[in-house]
Amino acid sequence: SNGNLTISNGNSDNSILGSIAFGNGKYYYEAKCTGATTYANIGVTLSSKDGGVHSGVDSGRVMYSSNGNVYREGLSQGNTNTGTTFTTNDIIGAAFDTENGTLKFYKNGTLINTTTDNDFLYSNNEYIPAFGLNQGGFHVNFGNGFFGTDAISSAGTNALGLGIFEYDVPTGYTALCTKGLNK
Repeated sequence: SNGNLTISNGNSDNSILGSIAFGNGKYYYEAKCTGATTYANIGVTLSSKDGGVHSGVDSGRVMYSSNGNVYREGLSQGNTNTGTTFTTNDIIGAAFDTENGTLKFYKNGTLINTTTDNDFLYSNNEYIPAFGLNQGGFHVNFGNGFFGTDAISSAGTNALGLGIFEYDVPTGYTALCTKGLNK
């Protein structure tokens, strides 16, 4: 709902996929957790995966989970327990770099995990934002300055002149939006 910026689910495993694949560059987005009673995941998956079935995205996804794990399914690296969980009202940032093959996850502005893999390179694959939910939800900010209908409380650094986010955008990254794809 809310222009595809609010995601919620109750009591069944579902995957929600974004509608814009990452171009060649460095992109950032944030999501505020609105509930993680069973699990909530944020990350990316291959754009070629079937989002109609939860298990259809599993083999190509890299997700930071509310239980503290980073699931790297389909990559040469195994899963990692970061020791850092998240829950309601935490803001998770995702910074995806298709030029250098990295995906970074942030919790409330602090770097939690970096995954580097050649599969992330734009010349090898296209990825899209992805969310996995059982009971939980997210309000996603792709640079519009809102989580749901609530404005961000304090603006971090700007994303190359595009987008307003709660926390500082990593240097050289832009908002994952149509204007950001043209940067």
